[in-house]
Amino acid sequence: MHYYTFHPKDYMSKTGFLAPLEDLAYRRMLDYCYLNEKPLPSDVDEIALLVSMRSHSDSIAVVLRYFFELTEDGYINDRVEKEIEAYQEKSEKARVSARARWDKRKPKKDSKASKDKDSCERNANASETHDGRNANQEPITTNQEPVTNTNGDDEKSLNIPFDVFWKTYAKSVAKDKCEVKWESLSDKIREQIMQHLPAYVASTPIKKYRKDPMTYLNKKGWLDDIIVDEPGINQQSQPSYSSMNVNAKYEDPDYDPLDGLSSRAGALHENY
Repeated sequence: MHYYTFHPKDYMSKTGFLAPLEDLAYRRMLDYCYLNEKPLPSDVDEIALLVSMRSHSDSIAVVLRYFFELTEDGYINDRVEKEIEAYQEKSEKARVSARARWDKRKPKKDSKASKDKDSCERNANASETHDGRNANQEPITTNQEPVTNTNGDDEKSLNIPFDVFWKTYAKSVAKDKCEVKWESLSDKIREQIMQHLPAYVASTPIKKYRKDPMTYLNKKGWLDDIIVDEPGINQQSQPSYSSMNVNAKYEDPDYDPLDGLSSRAGALHENY
């Protein structure tokens, strides 16, 4: 595809939380998929090379995390896949239609047609090539249009889709309830959450110490300070058990638990 319709309002509503370099990476990655009609490679550094952003692999990784899915064929974007499939189907129908129109226009074989055979064949080839090219380059008019969900969900109209929050939080507890809560929040609150969430997740690498996502949403966890343990504090005051072997005396085969009792008893007798 050398052309596709772009809707800035729809695009900005889904990508408002991206940093400028992340936004640039996303646009170039979309252009690559549309132009080549195939997924992105599975290697981040190779993608960075293809979109001329070799020193910004971290920005590309963020975009892949939120907007692409890794498959056997590489990274795909659901919206791009649907648009390319529709485009190819429409192009094929256009080619078939052009062929049918041309077949109807072909003159019947007669004496005059025989005399002008060479001329007719040249004209036919020229017209068929023109029709085929136009069919391939016909723009897609539905690109970037909101998709209507037949189940009644309005996720596509959210400024930040629920899946973005869910994948970032990375703790699967009460997903359905969390999705309902997420959709009830305002656009501004969702943006505040996505600004706070990556740092909060990084501060709680062990998931059992991370709040359940529903608790985070209900108690406005995005307003809490992120507390990170500072290295070196109270380290000297804590006993080091790594160098201690509290069972050493019990591992000695010559150890006698009654040894020494007689000497201690004699000392007690002398004192009294």
